[in-house]
Amino acid sequence: MRAVEAGREFLGPLASRTVLNGTSFAGGLAVMAQGVMQVADLLVVAVPSFGWAEGRRFLVEEGSGQEINRYLEVHPEREEDLMVVLSYFDPMNFAVDIRCPTLVGLGLEDAVVPAPTVYAIANHLSGPREIVRLPVSHTDRPEEKLWDRFEAYLLRLATRGVPPDFGENRERSL
Repeated sequence: MRAVEAGREFLGPLASRTVLNGTSFAGGLAVMAQGVMQVADLLVVAVPSFGWAEGRRFLVEEGSGQEINRYLEVHPEREEDLMVVLSYFDPMNFAVDIRCPTLVGLGLEDAVVPAPTVYAIANHLSGPREIVRLPVSHTDRPEEKLWDRFEAYLLRLATRGVPPDFGENRERSL
């Protein structure tokens, strides 16, 4: 949130629009920042992490979700308290306040940020949205190169603006 404030202070009238963009952990943070600040003309998140805390508990196989699961294996008595704390930082709970156009990217196969956790965030957004489905994310597979198309699309939206029909085609594959 401070980065947005600093950017606005630094650029002032030179900036024509505000775009919040993040991938994985930064995607979750971008959702939370927009939910609180309501400053973006466009929000772009690729595989935003930490959505749907309860689902992540059972769906993730790697990354931070796996670390949480390992912690709870050692301390099962702390599960209820931990899940309450994680819910405070769940981007899904911030998404309902987001009304700006939002582009969401997800990998259909992702052991770190499973697609259902991304859909949990996207389905709570209140504004126009497009969901771009790609075959994979968080992998070393060749299909990761398809994310270049996602980035090209987000750059078009960021530089040219959001077209009036944005969000009418809610899901697309690249």
